[in-house]
Amino acid sequence: MTGSTPSMTRVARPRTGTIRRRQTKRGTSYALRLFWRGRRIDHPIGGSWEGWTEERVEGERAYIAAQVERGEYVPPSAPPAQPPPAADQQTFGVPPFLWTSDG
Repeated sequence: MTGSTPSMTRVARPRTGTIRRRQTKRGTSYALRLFWRGRRIDHPIGGSWEGWTEERVEGERAYIAAQVERGEYVPPSAPPAQPPPAADQQTFGVPPFLWTSDG
């Protein structure tokens, strides 16, 4: 094939994930950014104040990348919403005149 340019083949992005670090008042916060089923997922890991180190985060990244490769990965979900207070439970939203009524 002299005189021709080599053909470019598309290669899928490796599913290894990227470690994202953010400095906070408490220390370094770690998260993973990875692609899963065509979506970008931000997977929070933890912070240095919780005992996370670069080595531990790298191990977690490898573990999650292996889960993605095996098809076992489940992205983190949002924390469950707090249920509304019961009707008979008084909250700070109760108007003060209900507390002082002579009933």
